[in-house]
Amino acid sequence: MKTPTKPVCIIDEETLTQLVFDTSADAALSLVAFYVKDAKVRTIKLLQAAKENDYYTLEFEAHTLGSSAAAHGNSALSQLCRRIERFCLNEHFDQAIDNTAQLENIAKQSFLALEMRLQQGFRT
Repeated sequence: MKTPTKPVCIIDEETLTQLVFDTSADAALSLVAFYVKDAKVRTIKLLQAAKENDYYTLEFEAHTLGSSAAAHGNSALSQLCRRIERFCLNEHFDQAIDNTAQLENIAKQSFLALEMRLQQGFRT
């Protein structure tokens, strides 16, 4: 019997609320918008590193994107990047590469969700 897995939340509203609290509604909008733009570039770098079996860049970009995603409420992408990073650090490179197969889809979904969330705005 297969154990049910907990669904991954794409966007963490608590993190976004904390970001607004720590900055302001306007600043949070700007920060998340900048994050999405930067994260799209980092996602491309991660995919390229996986394609080229460049494990150093794969680990570095997974670490950087994972941290940034967590700070900006992008839970699903953060969790995937953390998994890729752990596989690289433990020198399980085949598993790291295998996990990047999910990256493009999760990144697109999460960026779309954040962009839609930005359209709603934030309140203080």
